[in-house]
Amino acid sequence: MPAASPSQAAISNALSAIVDSGIVPQSIRIDHDGGFVVQFFNPSSVSAGFDLPDELTGAADPPAYE
Repeated sequence: MPAASPSQAAISNALSAIVDSGIVPQSIRIDHDGGFVVQFFNPSSVSAGFDLPDELTGAADPPAYE
């Protein structure tokens, strides 16, 4: 019997909801039982007293490749 897997629609709906709320998904883990977990990092959820590097907040420009 093949392993259970989540439907494409379930993953798509979850990703759409996350992106629509302004959060960038980082990875998706699919479990053996067909469940899945979307991991993300939301810099705006970090308290104001904590300084994050620019590369994590998106404030820095990406490096230019020549």
